[in-house]
Amino acid sequence: SPLEISARLGYAKTLEEALNLKCEEKIEKWKPLQRPIVSFADEYNKIIKAYDDFIVSFKENSSATEARFRIAEIYRLRLLDLPKADSVYRNVIETSPLTNYTVDSHIARGQIAAFRNQLNEAKQYFAEAEKHPRSDPAKSFEAKYQIARIAFWQGKFSEAIESLKSATQFLSADFTNN
Repeated sequence: SPLEISARLGYAKTLEEALNLKCEEKIEKWKPLQRPIVSFADEYNKIIKAYDDFIVSFKENSSATEARFRIAEIYRLRLLDLPKADSVYRNVIETSPLTNYTVDSHIARGQIAAFRNQLNEAKQYFAEAEKHPRSDPAKSFEAKYQIARIAFWQGKFSEAIESLKSATQFLSADFTNN
């Protein structure tokens, strides 16, 4: 039933958000820079299990895509397991190519590739996010901004300037102000 789907997904998301808040309390925000650390790994693995159970029960439902994406976010942002996160993002892209989660997955894969210093690969992921038919203007400009940063890092300053010019056309996007 639709209520069961919403309740089970909502339960897992509530557990995740409560644990995220617990992690945020542990972070010393007064420090300008800090090394990322994994906190509450066992509890996050239980949340991943809850999402996996949801996916098994409702694999044909569109909410299963959201659950997969949430799993990838936990691996990337909370457990710092970038190879596993990349794999799950790839699965989201392959199984649900016409969703907003595909755009977010391309951006996340681009960030992972940039972190690994695979700049050309990162640029491809951001380009995919930018041109995706479901990409809203804010996500499109985020992708353009990331492409400009990569061009800057590669010393391609004129290309970076052109990318930034196109990224600053939408003034309400967060990345326009960066």
